[in-house]
Amino acid sequence: FRIDEGRGNRVFLGASPVLSSLGGKVHPMAASQETEGPIQGKIIEAEVSITQDAIHPLPLACGLYAVENKEGIWLCAYYGSNRSNFDTLPKKDQEIDEARLGLDFETRQFVPRDRYKPETWEEFKKTHLSIYALR
Repeated sequence: FRIDEGRGNRVFLGASPVLSSLGGKVHPMAASQETEGPIQGKIIEAEVSITQDAIHPLPLACGLYAVENKEGIWLCAYYGSNRSNFDTLPKKDQEIDEARLGLDFETRQFVPRDRYKPETWEEFKKTHLSIYALR
């Protein structure tokens, strides 16, 4: 991965480091691709979870998204505790432009359209909701 200097975001190239750290496996659906700017496209899958517990006094939101555009599919994750974002987190079937969302995706993983399958989304959700639970 690399740090997107202008925005401080982590942009994952190839397999997610989280997946790689789990037994050194490389996710077979991942491909090297960089984004030159904010993610734009239509949300084809979305999973949003907001939790609060004794360990974390502030509520924490996790938004996982599969965003389709002309390049392919971007798997993106947002984690945050800013309550003002909770009601405006993007929903499935919404057209988005990350530059106008008011939040930045912490994780961006590109999957070519011809390699994207339901299992790709399920694996991304499983992995990134696990990260969320550890925060």
